[in-house]
Amino acid sequence: HALKCRDLLGGDDDDDDDDAEDDDDAKDDDDGGKVGEEEEEDVDRDDEKKEQKEQKEQKTDELGTCPTPPGGWLVVLAFSTAWSSSCASLMPSVAALAPSYPAAIFVDVRVDADPKLHELAVSRGVENFPSFAIQRGDDELAFVATSTGGTNDESRVLVTVIQHLEENMTEQDVVAYAAWRRRDYKLQKLAKKHLLAAAA
Repeated sequence: HALKCRDLLGGDDDDDDDDAEDDDDAKDDDDGGKVGEEEEEDVDRDDEKKEQKEQKEQKTDELGTCPTPPGGWLVVLAFSTAWSSSCASLMPSVAALAPSYPAAIFVDVRVDADPKLHELAVSRGVENFPSFAIQRGDDELAFVATSTGGTNDESRVLVTVIQHLEENMTEQDVVAYAAWRRRDYKLQKLAKKHLLAAAA
């Protein structure tokens, strides 16, 4: 009888062990399922990121890349006013320079048109008009100002501005500008294509 009890107790222990093993297996299956789902989500996210990157690269290939010259674009800030006779005679000549230097950015800063522009001129030390600041990015490369007025002084200022443009214009400026022109041309073609498709 004692033997039979021991056998029964032993059998109960085995059953408990089997139940524990079944619970562990079930837990492993649940954990495995969760891990599998997480891995699938990771794969889906990676695929989505890859697709977005490919779309971005494809768009870049269509429009072309647009580099910026080292240090930024070459900029000519022309500080002028409506009441200055020197501005009236010299600014048209400066504006005519722009097509000859398309890789440079010419900005007419009309000091009397906005108080903030007046503050900018004061902060840059502008006393006479017109005055010109040639800069690359935020770095000023040269400052040219009229002094006595008159034809001779205006000619001197114009020649000096041209000299600084020639000295500071680089091959990278020309390459970057050409890239922007190509991009602009492609954008115009794409816009026309979309308009025609919408009208069809």
